[in-house]
Amino acid sequence: MYNSSMQKNTSRRLRKPLVYILAGLILALCISTLYLFTQTNKNHPPIETALPSEVPSDFSSSTPSPTSTPTPTPEVLQKNIFTLPFEEFDFSTLSNDSMDDFASSFSLNTADADAYAQMAYNQIHVDVNAAGANPDSVMIYRDGIPLTSGASYLIYMGGNSTNGKTIKVAIVDANTGATAFSQDVALPSGGNFYELPFTYQGATTYNGSLRFYLGQGEGYSADLKDIRVVSLSPQEAVHVNQLGYLPLASKRCTFPYNAGDIFDVMDASTNTVVLSGPIRGARQDEATGETNFYGDFSSLTTPGTYYIRTQIGVTSPTFEIKEDVYASLVKDSIKMFSLQRCGMALNESWAGGLNHSECHTAQAKIYGVEEYRDVTGGWHDAGDYGRFVETGTKAVNDLLFAYLYNPSIYGDDTNGPDSNNGIPDILDEARYELDWLFKMQNGDGGVYNTVITDNVANNVLPNEDEQRLNLLYVESTSTSDFFVTMAIASIAYEEIDPEYAKKCFDAAIKAKKYVGSLSHHLEYPNPSDINGGLYLDDDDLDSQFSGNLALWAKTQDKKYLEDAKAFFYLLPERTCAQGVTWKGNGGYGRYLFLVNEEAKKVDKEFYSEMYASIEQEANNLMHMADGNAYQASIYEYPWASNTDIANHGIILSMAYDVTGNTNYLQVAQEQLNYLLGKNTLGMSYVTGYGHRYPHNIHSRMSLVSGQEIPGALVGGPDEHRDDKVTAEIGWDVPAAKVYRDTFESYSTNEIAIIYNSSLVHLLARLYR
Repeated sequence: MYNSSMQKNTSRRLRKPLVYILAGLILALCISTLYLFTQTNKNHPPIETALPSEVPSDFSSSTPSPTSTPTPTPEVLQKNIFTLPFEEFDFSTLSNDSMDDFASSFSLNTADADAYAQMAYNQIHVDVNAAGANPDSVMIYRDGIPLTSGASYLIYMGGNSTNGKTIKVAIVDANTGATAFSQDVALPSGGNFYELPFTYQGATTYNGSLRFYLGQGEGYSADLKDIRVVSLSPQEAVHVNQLGYLPLASKRCTFPYNAGDIFDVMDASTNTVVLSGPIRGARQDEATGETNFYGDFSSLTTPGTYYIRTQIGVTSPTFEIKEDVYASLVKDSIKMFSLQRCGMALNESWAGGLNHSECHTAQAKIYGVEEYRDVTGGWHDAGDYGRFVETGTKAVNDLLFAYLYNPSIYGDDTNGPDSNNGIPDILDEARYELDWLFKMQNGDGGVYNTVITDNVANNVLPNEDEQRLNLLYVESTSTSDFFVTMAIASIAYEEIDPEYAKKCFDAAIKAKKYVGSLSHHLEYPNPSDINGGLYLDDDDLDSQFSGNLALWAKTQDKKYLEDAKAFFYLLPERTCAQGVTWKGNGGYGRYLFLVNEEAKKVDKEFYSEMYASIEQEANNLMHMADGNAYQASIYEYPWASNTDIANHGIILSMAYDVTGNTNYLQVAQEQLNYLLGKNTLGMSYVTGYGHRYPHNIHSRMSLVSGQEIPGALVGGPDEHRDDKVTAEIGWDVPAAKVYRDTFESYSTNEIAIIYNSSLVHLLARLYR
């Protein structure tokens, strides 16, 4: 995930300041003392940060043996893994014309008159007691209408009055006061509807004013209805999910400025209004520098192609509503992993112009000793060609959870290397990485962390990167992450390949025993002579927690549940049950427990604690979303902000499955909507999908081949400006807009397996 010009080990993958290391040492000492109380012989003193003078290829000779008798491997039982009482919710049952958070954008100017106005989103009622001497003594108006010089417009409106009042309708440049259009309109008591065309000849402005002059005459009442200013060449400024929405899903659009009181959903084939609703929820948003509003059109379920039009004429890109709206993206988001495969030829028959011959097939040198090992296979981590257990396991977890959660959306037809073999391609893809992970495990159960070259590859195809491969360090976290993934895999493959599932189960048990035998936590920075990616994790409590709950879900052996509980209760913060990231993966185990039909029966108290845990995490995410104009569950925009948003959507969806709280599901949907275009930049962050998406991603393979990788999620805005491109973006640019679609912006425009796996998992959860 590195540009060749980067300094050594400069990445989002963690650069720990000294203060964090010292804090970690103190915390780990506390952990060690507390953990002795559990009598599990799995103590975790301070993180090993100094490089050993010699790193053996097999840690068994330098690792203490377990002092207790190993627990016999239980018989593997078939159990219902997911019990989902809240599988679907019909958001179309919710009203789209709620007046909550509505405030009209029109104003009443009474000057020397006596008049009052009541304003709804689709009607303005005016009572004029004394009109005054001039037409403008009673005026309804709104400014901020974009007007383009030479463009044609239509004013649509209906109206009536108690005395057949004639009013004047005008368009004025609010900056100069110049009138661009004016016409008298009679408002009969029975009502009428008007279409008033005009061509704007003034200077282009974003501050046009629509005015209704109601002054002069005796007292009367009038209604102005269904007001629209429609441009025949509209500006596009409404943000939507550019791919589209499922018929029963929550559907919202966001307006980056005051776009009027009412929005219309337009049938793109006929340009007719199919639904209207209020524009509401005004809020100032520091992250975008905007005053944002939203519209809700969840009640529209009819399949079709649509766009949003606002009262002042601005529009959105077109989007679809249909049952299979995500079908193509599901396939391409999986095929992205096939295109990231290492150690095999990518044939033109399925890879197209991204084809290349075998890459990185030489044996890797075990760092610190003169030994070599076959570690071919797996996925390239990102836009570079490193391979990492800590991210590879996260990616596999997501793919397997996606399949277990929603197997019906995955077929054998992604046009990938293993398509048409009778096995869902998502399982083929996960298995390719699992087979590599097996090679990373030693006979004693310990797992190496990394396979990287001496330096980040130049801008070449994978098969042209002929540097020496280095195999770095058996570590606690890599072993524990391996433990989680193999335990989950033993569940996912049980039906389709029981022998392979048993192999995964056995590997998980070996990893569990290895980490349990350690007297301290093993974690190492990269050696100084190797310039490549780095992932460091402070502890492996989350992985131990999740791995044991996965084994419990697999076997129903209460020993694993008790082991998981020991890790959960180890720290008062109880944080090891949270997250679905490469660094914090406790959420996988928590979910496996909560949606298992045996959970409440086997341990009601622990179930209640897990329920409270997921509810608390989801509520924290809801709080973040409530503070964001696009309902993105994020406070700041760090490197890989998009994957944070996707991961948060996963947690919110999990919380809905457990609690039935539809607010969680609605906001989970908004995380996907954000990634697919409903964001301040109005672009889909997934290549090949939407009206505007990245074309210059940070991927060496894409750059050199000149080919796009469809279905790949990029990292997204990075307010910390962690590359040379974003470093040149002024600090006056709002955080959510610090993004550049260029290869050189690796902190915002790189692709990665953990980005895509989060997208895959979120899609599976929302594609109901």
